[in-house]
Amino acid sequence: MKRAAILLAALLLCSCGSVEDPSSQAPADTTVPASTASETVTTTAKPTTTTTTTTTTTKATTTTTTTTTAATTTTTTTPTTTAATLPPAPVTTSAAPVTTSQTTTATTTASSTSAAPETPKEKPKPAEKREHPDVKLDTVLYDQLTGRNNSLVGCGPTSAAMLLTSEAGLDVSKDDAVELAYKKKYYYSAGYNFTSGFGVIQEDIQKLLAEYGCESQIDHLWSDTNEQAIEKIDKLLDEGHRIILGHRKPDNVLHYAVIYGRHEKNGVIRYNINDPWGGVKWEWTEQELLSRLQNTWGYDATTVQGLVKGIQWITKLPDSAE
Repeated sequence: MKRAAILLAALLLCSCGSVEDPSSQAPADTTVPASTASETVTTTAKPTTTTTTTTTTTKATTTTTTTTTAATTTTTTTPTTTAATLPPAPVTTSAAPVTTSQTTTATTTASSTSAAPETPKEKPKPAEKREHPDVKLDTVLYDQLTGRNNSLVGCGPTSAAMLLTSEAGLDVSKDDAVELAYKKKYYYSAGYNFTSGFGVIQEDIQKLLAEYGCESQIDHLWSDTNEQAIEKIDKLLDEGHRIILGHRKPDNVLHYAVIYGRHEKNGVIRYNINDPWGGVKWEWTEQELLSRLQNTWGYDATTVQGLVKGIQWITKLPDSAE
């Protein structure tokens, strides 16, 4: 009985020690040394030895735990160190725009330097202005519709009378010139009292001037350009000549008038005209003068239009006038 009681007590003692000492269980990731396990089995019958063994096991466990903690600490420290060595985010972000700005500036400078200089466009040259002084030759003005004969077709002889009086210095009236032209049959068909017909051509006026001892020259301008025609008229005015102009009026009637001057007004060159139709003075622009010449539609001697068109001027005065 005693032996049975001792065995029961021993079993109870072992069981209680195992429950009350949770530290005797090793962590899941720790291996218990083999020698320690052997000592635990051997000293099962000795409570004191068992206690000592338990203490030894506790120390081993504590050591292991400390080592693990140290490893954990080291591991935790590592990311902190790594984070400290990285450049701060704000610095990196702010540096990017600076780099971009410098690159842009360099590109712009290179573009400006390499671009070829633009060649300035030449401004159109202004039209050359003709250098001619103002000319105004004193010229008498006759009206073909007054006097002894209301000469509706007497513009040619009336224009000739202006030249004979003003340039040749002769005393020739409009009626004198018209009646002499009719008498000499210079008219194509004057009609009764010079009220109808075709009047005269440039060559008839030339013959009429010759009756008074004057020589004249005719230029029909059949093949001249506008510029050439104007240059001829300007040259004659500069030389002091009055000019008989054969042209067509806006009302489509062939007509003669006298050019006696040229001047500039408001930046426009104008020509002074004595018109025998009604005895009127005009100022025609260059374009107006040329349009009257162009509208004559005469290009040769085969038509009346061609024989009326053109200019005529006195080239030699009568001996008495010289």
